[in-house]
Amino acid sequence: MLRFAIVSAHHDEDWHSQRFEAALRQHGWVDVVSPSQVILEVTAGKARVAVDRRDAREWDAWLLARALGEDGDPDFQLTTYQAISDLGVPVVNGVTALLIAEDKIRCSFLLARALVPTPAAVAVQSLPAAMSALASLKVAVVKPPYGSLGEGVAKVSTWDRDSGRVLRDVIERHGVIYLQRFVRARRARQDLRLFVVGDSVAAGMARVARPGEFRTNIHLGGSPLPYRPSAAVEQVAVRAARAVGLEYAGVDIIDAEEGPLVIEVNGTPRWEGILRATGRDMAEVIAAHAVSLARKGRSEGGGSLDEKLTRAALGERDE
Repeated sequence: MLRFAIVSAHHDEDWHSQRFEAALRQHGWVDVVSPSQVILEVTAGKARVAVDRRDAREWDAWLLARALGEDGDPDFQLTTYQAISDLGVPVVNGVTALLIAEDKIRCSFLLARALVPTPAAVAVQSLPAAMSALASLKVAVVKPPYGSLGEGVAKVSTWDRDSGRVLRDVIERHGVIYLQRFVRARRARQDLRLFVVGDSVAAGMARVARPGEFRTNIHLGGSPLPYRPSAAVEQVAVRAARAVGLEYAGVDIIDAEEGPLVIEVNGTPRWEGILRATGRDMAEVIAAHAVSLARKGRSEGGGSLDEKLTRAALGERDE
């Protein structure tokens, strides 16, 4: 029987973590782990990650539902999750990919490097440089370098007198500012959220911003609508998720006149809106993908924990 660990800082309150647990219980044994429970041990040249003295390799896959909590140190927690991956256990989503997705500047850079269509963007560290960038972009969306749910996002333009103040406030707060060219969608106040799992799009929705708002986030009052993407849009979404390295992702796309443009790639996407728009629970799709990764890991890694530890003791790589 497969065994899964779900890392959740507040499992009792988090609907997404609970959906993961319910979906994974259809495939095997599930343990819910708090981020503060995970420890790292190094003895006599050997290293392991453990939870309540149990080796992390006892589980066939780890899912980082809500990986950082108020207790403990978040940097250390990320280190332990990366260590679990280094030991050959599938971690969904992996730390490296999550950190890239969280960093809007790095994410934009990697999308461009991978030739994924994405709007022009500029990241600068001073107000004069920000004003110069805005003069080039004309209309831009200002985003904090990190964050989600549309928080701290604003639209600025060369003709808006408040734009200078907005840019100054972001620079003073974060020390860096990210400006992305504002793209007009074919349909006003609407963008697309495609949910990628593995190498395919599991579901998609259109999000319509409420009147007077350009941000389409469901959290901010956006409305989800059913949407069936074309093959071209699906391909762009999958390429974006692969460029970042995510096993599953929420890819935000603007259907612009020049074609689909990736606005953001989210490594811990919510899916209440997808569920409302399509009736599909993404937890079930992600769970099935985790099962596939776990079985592949068992096949390549040799099966039982005893066998894994024996190979480790002999100095062999635990794939």
